[in-house]
Amino acid sequence: MKEEYFKWHSPNLNREIEMLVFGHAGYPVIVFPTSMGSYHENKDMGLIDSAKWYLEQGLI
Repeated sequence: MKEEYFKWHSPNLNREIEMLVFGHAGYPVIVFPTSMGSYHENKDMGLIDSAKWYLEQGLI
């Protein structure tokens, strides 16, 4: 499963933004962390593993 890390400075928020991107094709799905969570929270809690088949098939 493809996983990419991105980090950039947001001038609107005036802070560094980090994100993980999974998959290679399909419908884009944006998942935000919970309040005060970090960018890798969804991976750490198993949400990405639960969608692994869909990611590997290029559906999402």
